[in-house]
Amino acid sequence: MNAQPVEFKTISEGWSVYQLADGSVLRGRVIVLKIMKPKPNEYAFKASTVFTVDAPTELRGPPSNESFSPEELEKFIVEEDIEFKPLKEEWNIFEVNDERLFIKLVVSKVSRTNKYDADGEPIYVISSQPIFKVKRKSAG
Repeated sequence: MNAQPVEFKTISEGWSVYQLADGSVLRGRVIVLKIMKPKPNEYAFKASTVFTVDAPTELRGPPSNESFSPEELEKFIVEEDIEFKPLKEEWNIFEVNDERLFIKLVVSKVSRTNKYDADGEPIYVISSQPIFKVKRKSAG
């Protein structure tokens, strides 16, 4: 792709929040780093996804600074495909010229491992996808 970055203005950014059946609350967000316009009426994004979790005391474990690749974490799953309920899925809104770009993180699968982060929170393996839409500013 030979698209050039375009200037954009951040209107709002929020978190998608999910209540997991194991009692944890998962928060995720797409952080847009760059917006490109390869062709008229088309956008491409460079983004990073971040997650944080608040687990109940009984799911917490010994804090660890150990890091794992996604492939390694798959081997440590102790509860696969945990049921969850979306509490909030926020649209992040950006302005590019006369258009507004809406991007929202949607989680599709969550599994808990037997590994813990530096705060003792369980590490989850999460499948997610950013979705987006474009509207002319006058349309909303």
